[in-house]
Parts: sequence; C-alpha cells; structure tokens
Amino acid sequence: MFDLPSAEVAHRSAQRLRLRFPRQRGDADFFTKLERSALGVEGVLTATGRPATGSLIIRHKSDFDTLAERLRDAGVCNIRPGPEDHRPEVEAHHLSDDLDSRLYQVSGGQLDLRAVGAFALVLMGILQIARGRVAVPATTALWYGLTLLLANGRGAPPPGNGE
Repeated sequence: MFDLPSAEVAHRSAQRLRLRFPRQRGDADFFTKLERSALGVEGVLTATGRPATGSLIIRHKSDFDTLAERLRDAGVCNIRPGPEDHRPEVEAHHLSDDLDSRLYQVSGGQLDLRAVGAFALVLMGILQIARGRVAVPATTALWYGLTLLLANGRGAPPPGNGE
C-alpha cells in the first residue's frame, strides 16, 4: 500500500476548497493526475491543479467532512487542517458558509443567510416604526435590510456558471 499525498487546507468555503501540496509544488504531472482523480470523487464538480503554487482548487457540492473522507477513500489525498482553520473567526466563517449552504438547499434555492438577515432587519425596522420609535435605530435597521434585499447579486456565482 502506498502513502497518499498529504494536503493542507489553504482555504475553504461552503462549495470551494483550496488544498496545498507543498512537496509537489511545480510537478505538473502530479497535478494533472490529481485533477483526474479528484474529478472521479462523488460531489466534486471541478478540480483545477495549479503546479506553480502547489495547490488544487475543488468546487464541490458536499460538506467538508464528507468531501475529505471521499477524497481519502478514493485514494486522492489525506487532508490535514491548515493553520487558518484553527482561528475562531475562520471557524465562524466556515459555520456561516455551511449554514448558508444548508438553508439554500432546504429552501430549494429560495433563501440564503443574506435574505434571512435582510428580512429580519426589515421586520425589526417596521416593528420599531409601528411602536412609534422612529429614531435612528429603526430607520437604520430598515435601511440596512432594504440594502441587503436590493443588492445586485448573491456573492459568488454557483459552481459551473462561468467561473
């Protein structure tokens, strides 16, 4: 049995994962094979190797733990957490990305965290106005909520849509 290449998480979000392979940096053949192997893993939508930086970018439709397990079981790589994964703000960001992704899936693509936050702020603004509290906090909540609702776009495009 051979040792799987070891990858470090450089960055991750709900549907995108960047893995670093420092030992294989510059090895184009390795990254070509890695791309092919990763594309055969359930849930992987795209895999792009970058030999110059020693990284592999994966767009996927799985949660991180499931994807890591599938990559390992398919013989693609072993993923170990990177230094960024241990900072509280990064953990909070990953949690919000996962929550956003699940909310989007459960609602059939109708809701995400931005929409829920926007509606909550608009409702808080309306409630404050209905109570006769038309001071800055009510108008601020209403303004921020409407800004979120009317903002053009939803952030990054879904995988496979021109990126």
